[in-house]
Amino acid sequence: MNGAIFDVALRSTPTAGKRALLREPNARNELVSRDAGPVAVTEMIATLLTEGPGPLPGPVDVWTLSLSDRDRIVALLHAHCFGDRIESIVTCSACGQPFEMTFSLEEEVVQPLQRPDTMHPWSEPDERGTYTMP
Repeated sequence: MNGAIFDVALRSTPTAGKRALLREPNARNELVSRDAGPVAVTEMIATLLTEGPGPLPGPVDVWTLSLSDRDRIVALLHAHCFGDRIESIVTCSACGQPFEMTFSLEEEVVQPLQRPDTMHPWSEPDERGTYTMP
């Protein structure tokens, strides 16, 4: 599936358009930076952006992506390259005991962002700017 294109809906980055097109990553993209932090991930996304019809973010616009849109792109890329399931063993900070954590990227990251905004029943912010949910 080399050269595959990912069409990713952007939900919270109004300045970059409503979607981003990305090509499939290759080994060269993984070598953009030796660091695995957010800057390296954003730089890798910039190398994967492709042109298409309509207003799409380019490599410079990638720095204006919201964290949630960037994380959604990373989740879709991870699911494509390594599979949908995330399996991890973490240590409880309260008791120090390890426990397993497993979830689906599709169920937890992708699908919730595809729901219409009417499904998010949070209130308007109060005078301090705090949102509440039932």
